[in-house]
Amino acid sequence: MAETGRSPSADDQGSATAELAVALPAVVLGLAAVLGVGHVALAQLACVDAARAGARLAARGETDARVLAAARETSASPSSRVTLTRGRLVTVVVRRPVHLLGIGPTVMTQARARAEPEQPADGGSATVLVLATVLVAVVLALLVGGVAVAVLARHRAVVAADLAALAGAAAARSSGAPCERARSVAGANGAALQRCAVTGQVVQVRVAVRPPGPVGRLGLASASAAAGPSGQASR
Repeated sequence: MAETGRSPSADDQGSATAELAVALPAVVLGLAAVLGVGHVALAQLACVDAARAGARLAARGETDARVLAAARETSASPSSRVTLTRGRLVTVVVRRPVHLLGIGPTVMTQARARAEPEQPADGGSATVLVLATVLVAVVLALLVGGVAVAVLARHRAVVAADLAALAGAAAARSSGAPCERARSVAGANGAALQRCAVTGQVVQVRVAVRPPGPVGRLGLASASAAAGPSGQASR
């Protein structure tokens, strides 16, 4: 009698099915691991972006609430935790829990970003510009004021010299004391008699007025005048 049995092709097919059944869980686990790593990597990138966004806002002087809200929004997870520390550097730390594949264990991702607070360069520039403008205005005002004081003192000296010379000439015609009269009138007009010369009935005087304030330290404003009978006086 001939022996009967399963064909070799059926045995091979059964072995392949068994091997596939054994290997399938490993394949699934490997795929799950790849997806889990990708999930964590994406969450980590989100944390990095969130920390950077928060640090930039903090460096620009935004409020803490604005910084925390922006970082939490950028992290794309309502469960993210954001901390902000201000000092010489502003530091933003973002922590985001990740549930692997939604059902697996929880992994905590974290990112930190530091930035130096920005100085208000425009405001500083504006402040410097304002200060410079004020300084220039003050200097110009002082210069104009000084010139005005000097001009006024010169004008007072001219007036005092004219009146002193006239007073001296009048005294000369009446045989008085021309220079004493000229000195008295010059003093009454805020000037000091520096020189007085009498030639006949002609009186020549030179007076000086000291300008008030700091301008007076630079020197005196002087003027000369002469008075006498018509045709004899000269300026």
